[in-house]
Amino acid sequence: MNGRKLALGLAVAAASLVALVLGARLLAGNPSGPPESSYATTPQGVAAYAELLARAGVRVERVRESPAQAQADLRPIETVFALGATALSRADAKALRSFVEEGGRLVVSGKLARKGWIAALLDSPPSWSSERLPVSRPLASSETTAGISRVESASPGSWTSPGGGRALLGSGDRSLLVEATRGRGTIDLLATASPLTNELLAKADNAALGVRLAGPPQLRELGKTDTLGLAVFLEGIHGYAPASGLAALPDRFRWAFALFALAAAVFVAARFRRLGPPELAARPLPPARIEYVESIARSVALTRDRADALEPLRLASRKQLATVGGVADEDEALRGTARELGFERDVGSLLVPAGDDASVLALGRTAAKIRRMHGGRRAGE
Repeated sequence: MNGRKLALGLAVAAASLVALVLGARLLAGNPSGPPESSYATTPQGVAAYAELLARAGVRVERVRESPAQAQADLRPIETVFALGATALSRADAKALRSFVEEGGRLVVSGKLARKGWIAALLDSPPSWSSERLPVSRPLASSETTAGISRVESASPGSWTSPGGGRALLGSGDRSLLVEATRGRGTIDLLATASPLTNELLAKADNAALGVRLAGPPQLRELGKTDTLGLAVFLEGIHGYAPASGLAALPDRFRWAFALFALAAAVFVAARFRRLGPPELAARPLPPARIEYVESIARSVALTRDRADALEPLRLASRKQLATVGGVADEDEALRGTARELGFERDVGSLLVPAGDDASVLALGRTAAKIRRMHGGRRAGE
């Protein structure tokens, strides 16, 4: 298998893997999301509660803006859920207080009370404790607790005193749910949102309590008999800011697009033309000497001027002979050196340019002898 086929196979394999992962995540999905968020599918999320309300006839909306930003869109006939937040700004508290005073219903969990934020809504807020109430039963008769006999909880949280409100669910001197009024509206304070989470919603009468919390009585006064209510989950308090463009896509889709882009890049790279030939099986050898001689002969023949063609060789040989003899590059000095070295007969070819075939051969013999002597002298050094 060559490199191109291998790269193409890897690209196809990567694309197939991406498709499988994306399909599995789209079909099954992994639990994710912050605790007590209506988007969260983890055991501590309330996505199942939001779906339950929708199936029960409650119109469910999710608001990503802060309460202050969404104040103009909040209506008194709605029930607003602020679950899981640890703190809100003064502007948010003012917006929710105005919503309740105008007749709205607000459901909050105990985390806000622990930070003292609930005091911005009530003059006399209840006191929160980390003691858990495994089972809560009705402590007072109300529309919220009608038909409810048992509510289970798994997280820390209870009210030690109802403050200016009325304890509706609890056990002994501690309560799970306190109801308070402000203006024309109602505030339901859950010491913990545990009964409404995905983990416990199906336990005891937890689901019934959730449906009761979502239906404000104002709807019946307005003749709204086709729906139980309008439930608004504040998701901005969980970090879900308004998004648009690519930022509005779920993370799994963005990861899928990135993997698809990577697979496409590998596929395109596999189709590129390779840079250079494949590696040779053996090292290339230099051409034979006869080929070199023939190429020089062709060059000389093309010049049609022997003297000019051989002049560089004659001058180079003169310098090498002068170096071997340790003399100046002069005719008489070169003759004496040639006489001492035993080739005085051919030294004349170094003194005058080549003019005929005999002088060309003489120059060749002399140049070869001098090259050997010059090479031997350098080796001896």
